[in-house]
Amino acid sequence: MLAHLILSNFKSFGGRHLIRFGRLTLIFGRNSSGKSSIIQSLMLLKQSSRSLDRHEVAVSDGEIVSLGGPAQVLHRHDLSAQCEISPVFKRTVRTERLSLPLRSDNSTTHRKLHNQITMLGK
Repeated sequence: MLAHLILSNFKSFGGRHLIRFGRLTLIFGRNSSGKSSIIQSLMLLKQSSRSLDRHEVAVSDGEIVSLGGPAQVLHRHDLSAQCEISPVFKRTVRTERLSLPLRSDNSTTHRKLHNQITMLGK
């Protein structure tokens, strides 16, 4: 079960934010408060996890969700920022952590995904 989600510099979430989930979680709030960004981050994780190429960057355009390029995914379109989407699961022996560094160097956008699986002791 998903215990919480860490979002950093993803769409409307600047900085680092911890979103807690329970057995039943309601997502509500004012317009432009990040409700859709939470759902889109979960869809991005699912879509990226289905990628056959484990060295591929996060799949931001696909069948599940289409988010555009790095400028549309990063908070305030800041191409020098690093984006993090980290799901943490309850009652599992591993935590999957996905980091989405998106930078711009000399007008060339470089995208790279770090998929790090940390094994936790029982």
